[in-house]
Amino acid sequence: MYLLQLRHKDRYTGRTSRMAGMNRVKKEKKFGLEEHRDLLCKNCKNRITSPGETVTVDGEHLHTFTNPEGVTYRIGCYVSAVGCIISGLPNLEDSWFNGFCWDFALCSSCLTHLGWYYLGEGESFFGLILDRLTTKRYHHIRR
Repeated sequence: MYLLQLRHKDRYTGRTSRMAGMNRVKKEKKFGLEEHRDLLCKNCKNRITSPGETVTVDGEHLHTFTNPEGVTYRIGCYVSAVGCIISGLPNLEDSWFNGFCWDFALCSSCLTHLGWYYLGEGESFFGLILDRLTTKRYHHIRR
């Protein structure tokens, strides 16, 4: 199995992802939040991402898709998922987002399949299966 840790650089081009100029993947801005929630792997509680990493793809953050085997997934889109590793080679076949190839996104701690990493022309994001994530709430104290 081919595993690769993804941080902020695009693993195919080696360039840091740019949010400016993206037309299909858009970072959502949320202001004034006092309460924060980390998104964790439901299996092992490894921190995966946070709501601050939310993006919209084709105008929506949440998407529901059914794969060729008939399994339906409800996914949320995130610009980064530091708790995921990418597995496999880029695949355009059966992509739910036209023009994006995909790889599997696995929990970096327990290797549970948490979703997919999508890469398009100058754009990338994670589509994470919401049923495989849980939240941890904490309060941010502003000073």
